This record gives sequence, C-alpha cells and structure tokens, in this order.
Amino acid sequence: DGLTAEFYKNIPNNGLLYIQNLFNKILNEETIPAAWGKCDMFLIYKKGDPSAPDNYRGVSLINVITKLFTQILTNRLTNWIEYGNPLVESQNGFRKNRGCTDCLFILSSLMGIQISRPKREVYATFVDLKKAFDSVNHNLLWNKLYKFGLSRKWIKTLESFYNQALFRAKLRNNYSDTFPVSRGVLQGDTISPILFSIFINDLENFLIEHRCESVSIDSRTGVTSLTYADDLVMFSNGIVDAQRKLNALSLYCKENSLEVNVSKTKILVCSKSPNKKTNVNLYYNNNKVEIVSSIRYLGIIISNSGVFHLACQDMISKSVLAINSVKKILYSAKSSSWNLKVTLFNSLVLSVLLYASEIWATRYLDRLEMVQTKYFKSLYFWPTQTPGYIVRAEYGLTRIKHQVVKLIITWWIKILLMCENRLPKICYLKLKNMDDNNSNKLSKYNWVTQVKQILIETDFEWLWYEQDPILIIKNKNNLLKQYKVLLIKSDTDRINNSSYNVIYKNIYIIKIEYSNNNILDSMCLPKVYVCSVKLGSLQLNK
Repeated sequence: DGLTAEFYKNIPNNGLLYIQNLFNKILNEETIPAAWGKCDMFLIYKKGDPSAPDNYRGVSLINVITKLFTQILTNRLTNWIEYGNPLVESQNGFRKNRGCTDCLFILSSLMGIQISRPKREVYATFVDLKKAFDSVNHNLLWNKLYKFGLSRKWIKTLESFYNQALFRAKLRNNYSDTFPVSRGVLQGDTISPILFSIFINDLENFLIEHRCESVSIDSRTGVTSLTYADDLVMFSNGIVDAQRKLNALSLYCKENSLEVNVSKTKILVCSKSPNKKTNVNLYYNNNKVEIVSSIRYLGIIISNSGVFHLACQDMISKSVLAINSVKKILYSAKSSSWNLKVTLFNSLVLSVLLYASEIWATRYLDRLEMVQTKYFKSLYFWPTQTPGYIVRAEYGLTRIKHQVVKLIITWWIKILLMCENRLPKICYLKLKNMDDNNSNKLSKYNWVTQVKQILIETDFEWLWYEQDPILIIKNKNNLLKQYKVLLIKSDTDRINNSSYNVIYKNIYIIKIEYSNNNILDSMCLPKVYVCSVKLGSLQLNK
C-alpha cells in the first residue's frame, strides 16, 4: 500500500487508537481486510545451480499494517507457547531465549557423551525437507492448531488471512500474474515460523509411537530428534533404529503432505574411529541415503569424529575471505582512520569467526589468533613471519581468545539459569557428572572439562565449584580482566625472551609513552604500483 514503517512509528495517538479499534474488530469478526492479503514474492538465491528453481527461497513482501497485526498475534502466541502449552523441548527454532547455539550444544554434547562410552556409535540423520514452509497443507494446519489448543477465533482469523492471500512474483520491475496461496506459510511474516513449528510438533511423538528409540543423555532423558524450524536431525544408536526412523519419517511425511529431499539428506556415523570404513546401507523409500564424514549444520561443520577441527578450519577460511572484503572497502574509502579499520574488522571479520564459537572453539583458542594478526599485518605490509605477539603489542590488541572466553562464560551462565527440563541443562549436568567422576578420560569430547580448565588458568577455579549463576555474573568482569592480564603478560614474556627482533625487545622494555592511535591514524594504507619498462624489443615488468 506504499505506507512505510516510519509512517506508523510517527502516527499520532488518535491514529493509534483507530488502529487498535481496527485490530479488535478484525479479531471479533474473524475476517481480514481483502487488501491485507496481497503480497509481492521475491526470490532469493540460496546456493547451487542458479538455473534450478529449488535453489531459490521465496520471501513475501507484505503491507506494514498487516505485519503489525500478525506481530501482535505472534507475541501473544509466543507467550502462550512458552508459559502455557509449550512446544516439544527439542524444537529450538524461533523461540524466546533459544537459538542455533542450543541445537549445536545439544548435538555436540550428545555425540561426546555417547562416543566416550565403550564401543558406542551415534547415527545422526540430517533430514532436508523439500520446500518445507511452502508445502504446509492448510486444512492440516488448522486441525493441528486446534489440537494444539488455539481458540476457534484465532484459527478463523488466520484462515481468513490465508484464504484472501494473493501473491505475485517480482523480477526487477516486472510482475507476474496474481495467484492464490493454496498451500504453505508465508515466508517474511513473523508468525509463519511458529505456525510451522506447531505443524511438525507431533513428529517426535509419531517417531516414539512407531517404536523408534531415543539416544540417552542420562538415565532419565533421551533425545529422538532435534529441530530448528525445518532443520531436522534424528538420532540413533544403531543401524536398525536408524532405518526404523527413516521408515517412520516416510509415513509421517506422507500423512502430512511433506517431502524429503533424499539427495540432500545425509547420515553421519559418529564414533571414536571416524576413519573406519562403514559398510552400512540405509534407505528412504528405497532410495539410498548417503553416509558422509562431515556435514554443515546451522552454519557449522559437524564431523563424525565428534570434535570441531573441520569447523575451526572452515571458520578461519571464511574469516580470511572477509578480510579481503574489508580491505577493498578501506581502499575504496581512502580512509586512514585507525578506528575505522578496527570497527570493520570487528563487524565483518570477527563476527564471522566467532559465530557459535562458545560451542566449537574451546579446544582451538590459539588457532584463531592467526586471523587477527593476518589482518593487521596485511594493512601495512608487515613481513608475514612477524610473530603475533609483536603485532598485538605494537597495535595494542587483545587476543581473540579473550572474546571467545567472554562468550563461553556468557553461555555457561545462560545454561545455569535454565529450567531443569531444558536439554542444554541436562546435557551440561551429565558432562559435569562425567568430569566430577573422572569417567571422561577423553576430555576433548567434554565441553565442561575444557571450560573448567580455563577457570583454573585464571585462578577462578573456586567459582567453578560454586556453580552459582548469580555469583558468576558478579565476578564475570573480574574474571575477564584477570584473563586479559594473563594474556598481556604472556605476550610480554614472549617479547622479552624473543630472539626474533632484539631491537624491538629493547624498545618495548623502555616503554616509551606515546599515543598509539594518533600514529596509526596518520599512516595511510600502502599501495602496490605496477610499472613496465621497455627497452627496444626487451620488456621488463615489475
């Protein structure tokens, strides 16, 4: 309708009262205005073959007034779900105080707990639901919403919205004909992910009813599947149960008009011997499902070894690519501002490197430092062999591991504040129990053991034994400050004992007072010039 969000943000009070009355009238009459159902569809390329329609995601552009109304419904539905009639615990997508980190922690913990036991394997089936959001059958959705506990008024209002929904595809400045939305939930609307979560909420019980077993965390709790919206992982302890789950999933998809993309569905067999050949064949509807050694899940590479060495390599590679993008921006801006260089690094490089690092980076803290040193050395063409501790001392930088530890402590606090029935909390308590009993000899699988070691290094081991989130919050800044002091001291000791550059060591020991930022701000980025000298028929390039 051409009305922007800024228009509604600045609307006077009498206008807000009119909108409130309109929203209440819609709920009372259970009918959405016909104009609200019109939306434009944009196709966003994901990955793969650009000519294949399946490699595009459709996003709906809806009127702002419609989004305001559905956002109110979303807020009410979210509160009711979390405090009145919760979704299954294994669903973490688009829920309050949950996210990808929860899924990654549960997955890595479950793998670690199982692999630590003798002769244990975990079959993790990563299911790709083909066009999941676009495949939802509306009649099935309304029935499931009713069984879930939503009132008739709510369902009729949503049904009115979808009955009047019309979309047209937009490509550049051209529009297609208008089509009704006969199935699927609208991507781009805030309530759609929650509706989809409710739609597949019965999957876990369906698997259990079909004699599918769970993979145990402790003696009381097991996990059958893990979902983040439409990202589904099913867990099994053996080939028989893995096949049974695939068979049950086939029945579920048939009953709910969903389709599995078998070519993109993969199975990870996790064990202490990841290089051991697995002569296993598993099938979905007579189609063989590929068994892989690693897979990308929620942006992080998961390996069948149960550790994150491949994820570390992948995140470092992505960060190095981001460095090249930042340098292009700096050269285009022709800015010598030191603060700009640091800000761009933190925003565009560090944000890539540290994604979910509180889960995967506990064993690889030192390896991450090369990203920071590579970036700042490349800004002024420092020799590539220059030690990182000299780069950090010269630029006044703190190690990246300090920021990772900050994220780890924050996640630790969040776990401790969780309810006892939350899966991350149950996984954490099991890992802690294994650490307390020294039953986990392979500490590389235990996140708890690795975090405990960080606290020991900072002389805050006492805080670990308290396990009090309030006490940890009070001492968090002191812990991080102490850790930063230790990191600086480590760099100082390496400079004093270094044979790389004796002159720099002497300058550093003198500790000349100067404004580091002022000097760096006055330095322009170096440039490479290419010249050609031609002498007769001889040409020299440089």
